[in-house]
Amino acid sequence: MASPRTRPSSELVYNTIIDVLLRLPPEEPAHLVRASLVCKQWRRVLTHPDFLRLYARIHRTPPLLGFFNLCSSHSQSHPGPIPCFVPVPTTAVGAGSPSSSSSVAAAAEGALAIDHCPWLVLDCRHGRVLLQRRYVADDARAFLVWDPITGDRHELPWLKTASRSSAVVLCAAAADGCDHLSCRGGPFLVLCADVGLHHTPAGWRARARVYSLQLRAWGAPVLRGFDHFHQSRAVIIGDQVYLFRLFLGDQILKYDLHRHCLYAIDSPGFYNL
Repeated sequence: MASPRTRPSSELVYNTIIDVLLRLPPEEPAHLVRASLVCKQWRRVLTHPDFLRLYARIHRTPPLLGFFNLCSSHSQSHPGPIPCFVPVPTTAVGAGSPSSSSSVAAAAEGALAIDHCPWLVLDCRHGRVLLQRRYVADDARAFLVWDPITGDRHELPWLKTASRSSAVVLCAAAADGCDHLSCRGGPFLVLCADVGLHHTPAGWRARARVYSLQLRAWGAPVLRGFDHFHQSRAVIIGDQVYLFRLFLGDQILKYDLHRHCLYAIDSPGFYNL
């Protein structure tokens, strides 16, 4: 009797490697880095888009690895507070563990200062950080998009805005359902919205403009009138960017990335904005 067919041992080993790597905890990213250094085969597995999608599906929401905090700078070339990355402890805090204040102080050694000028962190999304140069003219904004993994920087053309503004950075394919697993280094968009008179007799208006890396230019402004607003941080859900609160919190200003339009939508009645 012929022996039953079995899969080659190399295939079994390969599948076992994948099963083991899928169980590495996402809250300990150093394990993934060390595993990628074992051999070329493991590195190929860990960087393959199919593995990344399966890893994200199994572990779901990625953990918080750190945050940007304004740290005091003692450097003469970078006076004043500048943003620094503060890693979140990935192990249980016990006796002798550094306090959060000492972590912030230690992170200040790697504070973010580019071209001998401090920057403010405005937004972080899809593997990119949006920064704004400090100490520029009141009616101008200098933005920079930075990839903290590769160090790539893209400085955007200066943009004149009102004193109250909000800006976000996102993958250019976000509106088309990108899973953001392999879009690092690809095209991005920066949406900047502000509120002001904008040289019109119609009263206060909201204005939104989008910068495209592919076009390397700011698009035409989109305007919408309103009576009152509250400045707040933007939130992105799908292809919709929710900006300022309007009319004493009864409405929200929304930007549609597909239609390139501004809308005023009613706030949820059960939620106190």
